[in-house]
Amino acid sequence: MSPVRLALIVLLALGGLQAASSGSQDATPPPAPDAEQAAKLEKYIDLARTGRIPVRPQAARRLVKLGAPAAARLLELAGEDGAGIEGMGQHLVEVLGEFDEAALRALLWQRVADAEFAWRSPAARTLALRPQATELERFFGFTRDPLAEVRRAGVLGLGTLDAERERGIRRLQELVGDPSDRVRRAAAAQLADWGRPAYLYVLSVELERTDTYFGVPFGEQARFAALRLLKERLGDDFGFRAEDAPDSEGNAAALGALRGEILERSGGALPMLPGLALAGGPTEGDVLGLELRSCRAGELFLRWNEADVLYVGTGRAAKVELPPGTVAELLRAARAATAACGDDRYWGEAGCDIEQVRVAGEDGALTTLLISKGQAAVPDLRPAALDALLPALLKTLPNAWPGPGVDPRLALLQDRAVNALAAIGGAPAAPSED
Repeated sequence: MSPVRLALIVLLALGGLQAASSGSQDATPPPAPDAEQAAKLEKYIDLARTGRIPVRPQAARRLVKLGAPAAARLLELAGEDGAGIEGMGQHLVEVLGEFDEAALRALLWQRVADAEFAWRSPAARTLALRPQATELERFFGFTRDPLAEVRRAGVLGLGTLDAERERGIRRLQELVGDPSDRVRRAAAAQLADWGRPAYLYVLSVELERTDTYFGVPFGEQARFAALRLLKERLGDDFGFRAEDAPDSEGNAAALGALRGEILERSGGALPMLPGLALAGGPTEGDVLGLELRSCRAGELFLRWNEADVLYVGTGRAAKVELPPGTVAELLRAARAATAACGDDRYWGEAGCDIEQVRVAGEDGALTTLLISKGQAAVPDLRPAALDALLPALLKTLPNAWPGPGVDPRLALLQDRAVNALAAIGGAPAAPSED
């Protein structure tokens, strides 16, 4: 059993994720839908599962509006043991917690405790929308989960419950140093809602981000997300434009005014932020990237720089100095693997598991090799050429045990990468020791 899997089991046990037993066993069942309503239910369920991507969340929301008959049908699809929930797909799972149906909620808690359940993140999010007082410890457990979206759901659930606030504040202050910017933003916003406006400073720092990942504008996306949260709590955006560069004349003045407001509301004291919460900018010379997004194993963003530096994460990425010549050797192997793939650049089908290898050519042009699939396992999805490349990439990843002084983005990094790769394209070969 890997350390990551063991950690998940321990965390879920500490969080008390037993299935809820209270609810509507003795409640009068809703009347059976007539033929027209039954047809409508099946239509929306089918669209939410297999319709066009933009249509799926809309169809799921239509089911919520239908209320009890839809809940009864979804409960039937889930089955007594909840095994059918996985087959519902992400968008149906995302709304299950919005129904007034205790049996559905109990099954959600049961499934979210399973590390192999593909839809743990959407299940956690929907549970956090209408948390019950008896679930407080479970949401505290969420805040220590290996998946960032589950941790964020824990923050939202704690905030809605608004119980044991001082204990919640202490935990959220820790999450200001979370590896995920989504979790950091949620924690900072909730701390402000709990009477700690100084933590809006965390969001103001996000407005300075300009980082990218091979052209993906993570910094700009973070600015939009942070500005929305700030405006909701300050009642004003002070003229800051998230689409513009943070150091533009207008934005520099707006950021100064915004921070002045935060400072006034905080009584002149702002929190000290860990390095990973500070604003990051773009880097030059990134020539090789490995992006992993797994519905079971979380996300990793790795890039190797021609200056023999490994960058881990987004924002102000963690830096790992590599021996001279390491990246040049990796790049030669990656270009050879790209050539061996011929004209193929994509394997699988659209889904929640994504693996992307980015390789800079000799002319500087970037080639992207993409593997993708849904929640079901697909043996040997990854082509042999990429399988042969992975051990060399994995060998450069640190694998320190989590603890004081260890950047959380680097802790067990190699194990986490191996788990994510296995979940997406099949188990990679172990890195060599020599």
